[in-house]
Amino acid sequence: MRLAINFLLRRDHDVTCLHVAYAFFCAFSLFLTLYHTPWRDEAQAWLLARDLSVWQLFLEARHDGHPILWHLCLKVVQAAGFNYWGMMLLNWAFMAFAIWLLFYRSTIPLSARIVVALCPACLLHVSYNARNYAISAMLIFIAAILYRNVSRRPLGFSVVLALLASTNVYAAAVFVGISFQFLLEQAFSLGQNRFSLRPLFTRYLPANLILLAGALLLVAQLAPVPLPGEPTVGRPVLTFSFNLSCFAVVLLLIPLFLTCIPKSPGCPRIFGGILTVGLVLIPACLYGMGTRHAFMVVVETVYFIWIYLDDILRNSSAKTPPRESFMTGLAALLIITICIACQWAGLRTAFKYEFDSRRTAQAIIAHHLDQPDTLLVTTDPAFSTPLLLFFKNIRVTYGPPPYGPPPQSFADFFLTRMRTHIPTLEEMKPLVMNLAREHPDKTLMVVSVNPGNPPPRNDDPSYQLVPVYLSPPPPVDDHKGEFYQVYLLKK
Repeated sequence: MRLAINFLLRRDHDVTCLHVAYAFFCAFSLFLTLYHTPWRDEAQAWLLARDLSVWQLFLEARHDGHPILWHLCLKVVQAAGFNYWGMMLLNWAFMAFAIWLLFYRSTIPLSARIVVALCPACLLHVSYNARNYAISAMLIFIAAILYRNVSRRPLGFSVVLALLASTNVYAAAVFVGISFQFLLEQAFSLGQNRFSLRPLFTRYLPANLILLAGALLLVAQLAPVPLPGEPTVGRPVLTFSFNLSCFAVVLLLIPLFLTCIPKSPGCPRIFGGILTVGLVLIPACLYGMGTRHAFMVVVETVYFIWIYLDDILRNSSAKTPPRESFMTGLAALLIITICIACQWAGLRTAFKYEFDSRRTAQAIIAHHLDQPDTLLVTTDPAFSTPLLLFFKNIRVTYGPPPYGPPPQSFADFFLTRMRTHIPTLEEMKPLVMNLAREHPDKTLMVVSVNPGNPPPRNDDPSYQLVPVYLSPPPPVDDHKGEFYQVYLLKK
C-alpha cells in the first residue's frame, strides 16, 4: 500500500505511465478533433477573423464578449492558406503543448498530473472544441514555469500574463488574480515587518508597466462604451463591467491592504489564490458554469500548486503534517476539484451525435448553390453560422461598423441567442419577398434552423419554397443542436 501511495505521489518525469498517458491524450484528443463538427461558437470566431480587419476585430470584441488574441491566431492560420481545419488543429496543438508542460515541467504529484489531463473537462471538451480556452491553459502553464525565475527575469512573466488577459473573460479574471499575487510577492521582497511598496515602482517597474498595458488593452477592447452607430450593448459587456469594477477596487485597495497587514510568508499565495478563484467565479455566476469555465478553475488551481509546492515542502517543520500525508491531501484536493469539473463533460457530449452542418453544407454545394449570386436568408443567424465554414462564395456582409442595423449579421451570436422566438418559414415571407423584388437576378435560399417548424404551405404562387435538404430529426433531448431545412425560392 505504501509503495502504491509513494508511486502515485512521485514528482519526477521519467515514469512509463506518464509517457503512456501523454501519448494517449495526444492520440485520443486528435481523433476527437478530426471527428468533431465545429459548433456555432467555433465557426463564429473563424468567420470574424476571416472577414474583419484587425481594427474591426478590436471593435467587435465588446460585442463578442472575448478579447481578440484567439482571432489574431486564426488570422495567421488563414494567412498561411489553411481552411477551418487549421483552427481545429491549432487548438489541439495548444492543448497538447499545455499538457506536455504539465507532465514534464511541473513537479505536481504524478496522480494529479494524469487526472488533470484525462479528466472529461480537459480531454472530452477543451482539447477538441476550438475556442480560446486551450491557449489560456497553455499561457498559464508557461507563466508557472517562468515564475521560478521571476525575481531575476520578470519581463517574460509579465508579457505572458498580458497575453493571457486578451484570451477570454475567465482568463482575464485569472490574470487579475495572478497579477495581484505577483504584486504581493514584490512587496514581500523588501522590508522586515511590513510589506513595502518600493519594489513595485523601482526594481519591478518595467514588468508592472507591461501588466498595466495588458490591463489597459483589455479595457480598451471590452469597455462598455458603444461607438456611434453600434447597437445597444448586451450581456457580455455588462459582465465585463462587473469584472472591471472589481479590478479597479482591487487596485485601489492594494496600498491600504499591504500597509495594514503583518508580513507573513503565506500571505501572497493565500490572498492571491483566494482572489483569483473569486474573480473567476464572478463571470461563472453571471454566464453560467459551463465545462470550459470549470476547467479554468482547475487550471488556476494547478498554477498555484505548481509555483508554491516546493516552497511549502521546503519550509515545512516538524510541527506540520508529514510530507507523505501533505502530498496525499494535496493530490486529493486537486483531484476533487477536477471531479467537480467533470460533471459538465463526458463521452456522451463528445459522441452522442454529430451536428448536421457539414452534411447540410455539402448538400448545398452539391446543388451548385455556393455561388456569388446566391442570397442566403436564415431564420436564425447564430445557428446558421457553421454552414459558412464550408462555403467559398457565400459570405457574410458586414457594414461599417461591424454591426449594421437589424437584422444583425451572422456573427451576432450573443445578441441573437437572447431572442425568445425563432421565426417560422411563413414569418420569413415578407423579408424573402422584399429581397426577391430588390434582387431579381439572385437565387434566394431560405434556411430554417428548427426542424420542428412546420413545412411551408406553398399556397401563395409567389412564395413557393422547393426543398433542397432536410436534416434528419434531432434527438428528443436536444434543444441546442444544429439541424436544418434548406429551401429554394421558386422563380
